[in-house]
Amino acid sequence: MATKKLQARTGSKNPKVTASATAKASMPDWTTSDHRKPMFDKNRNEYLFAVRTRYTSTGGEEFEARLEEAAQTAIESLMSYYHKQVNGASDIVGQLLGHAEIRDWHLDPRPGCGGKLKVLVAISAEVFDTIPKNLDNIVALTDKAIRTVMINTAKVKRQIDIAKRAMKKAHRAIKK
Repeated sequence: MATKKLQARTGSKNPKVTASATAKASMPDWTTSDHRKPMFDKNRNEYLFAVRTRYTSTGGEEFEARLEEAAQTAIESLMSYYHKQVNGASDIVGQLLGHAEIRDWHLDPRPGCGGKLKVLVAISAEVFDTIPKNLDNIVALTDKAIRTVMINTAKVKRQIDIAKRAMKKAHRAIKK
C-alpha cells in the first residue's frame, strides 16, 4: 500500500509515516474507519482524526495546501466532538495547528472509482486536553432552572439518592 501511495503522490517529499509494530496492531485501519469519529491512541497518548476531503486527487502543487486544509478540519472536528470551548476558535485552532501532525494520507489507487483523499491528523492529548470544555449551554440552563444537579459519574448512585430526597422534600413542601 505504501508503494501505491508513493506512486500517486506528486509532491517532492516522501510521506512521513512512523509507527512501531505494536502501535500498528493496536489501531484499526484508519482508511476504512468512520471519518466523523476520532480515535485515541493510548500508546502515544494522542488523538487521531481521519478527514475525508472533497478532493479526488492529490492536486499536484496544491497537495500541501490540501493537507493543511484537512488538518484544520480535523482540529475543528475534534473540538466539536469533545465539546471544547469555541469562543475565539480561530485563535485556538491556529495554535493547535502548530501542534498537529499529518500522520498519513490515502487515496484509492483504482482509477475512476471516485475515492476521496483521506488524511490522518494526530495531536497530542496533553496539548488538546488543555482547552476547556464549552460550558455556555450549562450556564444558559442554570439561569432558567430553579435547581441544578451536577453528577459525578464515579458516585452516581449516591448522588441520585441525594437528588431524589431533595425532590421528595420539595414535593412535600409544595403540597403543604
